[in-house]
Amino acid sequence: MFGIGFAELFLILVVALIVIGPDKLPGLAKALGKAFVEFKRASEEVRRTISDIPDITRPEPPKPRPEPAKPVEEPAAPSVKDTAAQEPQPKKEDPAGADKKAST
Repeated sequence: MFGIGFAELFLILVVALIVIGPDKLPGLAKALGKAFVEFKRASEEVRRTISDIPDITRPEPPKPRPEPAKPVEEPAAPSVKDTAAQEPQPKKEDPAGADKKAST
């Protein structure tokens, strides 16, 4: 504790007891204890305040840009092969069937 051994701490307490006196020593110890607690609270509050402050020396990383909208692809015009396959083929009439239609 603070680099003070038991022997040094005991010597300090004996000197304080002689100088201050046995009547005032408990009140002084209580006041010192309250001062240390208040100092600890204040230092913790300062530490929290400093940690809440944003670091202005370091710029924020850039936000990712949204991807541009993809163009809508129009269906390709059908090729010549496709149009030939899609057109209805004329029906081949049966020569015998053509005579039947003509006679009626």
